[in-house]
Amino acid sequence: MPNSFSIAIDTGGTFTDCIAIDPSGQIKTCKVLSNSTLRGSIVEWLDEKTFKIQHNWQIERDILTDYEFKVLKGPLSINSIFSVKSFDLITKIMALNQPLPIELMNQKIAFSITANEEAPILAARIITQTALNEPFPPLTFRLGTTKGTNALLERKGAKTAFI
Repeated sequence: MPNSFSIAIDTGGTFTDCIAIDPSGQIKTCKVLSNSTLRGSIVEWLDEKTFKIQHNWQIERDILTDYEFKVLKGPLSINSIFSVKSFDLITKIMALNQPLPIELMNQKIAFSITANEEAPILAARIITQTALNEPFPPLTFRLGTTKGTNALLERKGAKTAFI
């Protein structure tokens, strides 16, 4: 389809790989975790809900508003989830919509963010730079799975009994 993204995705056990051709004909790629999260770490605290982060995400604008933010280790690693209010790509400053506990301040904290969508959708959002509150642009979407291919090649998975 002209004036649309053409996206092909391969989902594996650990990573989901995406290759796409954008409407101008440029090739774009991205790799995300197959658990549908992006990971980063807090490297400098500004206050309880604002901090500078380190990451390797391939985003070109703030598409992360309303993503869930979860501390990966420490007292908040299991049940506490916060939301991203904004992310400045130039300064790498992220703001949450509620404060983290003060006892975490001035520590380097690993975190993950997610929109609770499947990894291929996350990859498509990154490729198309589409935020949660925006519709996707026109696109064609092809999906394959290394998990399924490997199960066939290794003869693993469900067994059929013939009677």
